[in-house]
Amino acid sequence: MSKIFDFNVHAVSLQHNLHSIHFSETEVTPESVLATLDSYKPSLASATSINLMILNDYFFMTNGIQEFLKSLYNVCPNLASITATTPISKALAFCYLDSLKQFGVKGIKFHCYTQKISEALFTDVVAIAKRASEMGFYICIDTSYGTTKLFDFDNLKLAARICDYVKNVPIILLHSGGVRLREVLVLADYCPNIYLETSFSLNYLAGSPWEDFFAFMYKKVGSERIIFASDFPYVSIEDATSMLEIVMNKAGFSKLEKENVYYNNATRIVNLLK
Repeated sequence: MSKIFDFNVHAVSLQHNLHSIHFSETEVTPESVLATLDSYKPSLASATSINLMILNDYFFMTNGIQEFLKSLYNVCPNLASITATTPISKALAFCYLDSLKQFGVKGIKFHCYTQKISEALFTDVVAIAKRASEMGFYICIDTSYGTTKLFDFDNLKLAARICDYVKNVPIILLHSGGVRLREVLVLADYCPNIYLETSFSLNYLAGSPWEDFFAFMYKKVGSERIIFASDFPYVSIEDATSMLEIVMNKAGFSKLEKENVYYNNATRIVNLLK
C-alpha cells in the first residue's frame, strides 16, 4: 500500500495505561490534545493522512480554539480532517454546528454509550443529523457493541433512524457494527450513502467465524464504501492494516480496490465527495 488515510485516531487522555480501560475522552482539552498528538508522532508516521476524533461535546466552545487549530496542524502535519461530537440538546447543537463549520470541522459523530443516547432522544438526534447534513457535514455513528449498556443505547437502531432522514451525505458506521455485522450488512445494502469503517472490530474478532463474514460483507458492499481506520491508540496502525489485509485478501480485493479502502474513499469524503 502506498498511501494510508487512518480515519479514526483518538487523542486520548490516559489516566493510567491503555489496558486499564480508564479513559477521559469526553473531557479532553485543547492542551491535552496537543500534548497527546505530539507524543503520538512516531506511531502515526506511517499514515499519510489522519482524521481526528473529538468526543468532548463542548470542545469547540473553548476559548482560543482558533489558536489551538493553528498549533494542531503544526503538531500533527498529516492531520486531514476532524470529526466531533455535538451536544445532544437540539438548541445547543444547532449553535454548535455553526462553530464547527467556522473552525473547519468536516464531520460530526454520535456515540450512544458516551453520550447516553437512548431511544427517547432519537427525535432530537435525527433533527441534529438533518441539520448537519444540510450544512454539508458527513455523519459518523459509533456502532461498536458492548458494555452493560448494550441494550439501553442501541446504536444500530439510531443509525437506521438517521438513514430514514439523511440521504445526501455519507453516513459512516464506525467499527462496522462489531458482532452485529449481519445487521450492518443489510442496512448498508439498502442505503447507498452508508460507508463501513474498519477500526477495532476486525482485530477484536480476529480468528473467529466473523472474520470470513467481514470479508463477505466488504465484498458485497464494495470497495468504494469501505474506509480504513485503526482506532489508534486502542489498535496500532500496523496491527489494523495487517488484519485488514487478511480480510481483503479473503474478499479477493484487487490492488485498486485496496487503494480505495486505504486512502481514496476517505479522501473523497473529507473533501465532501468532490
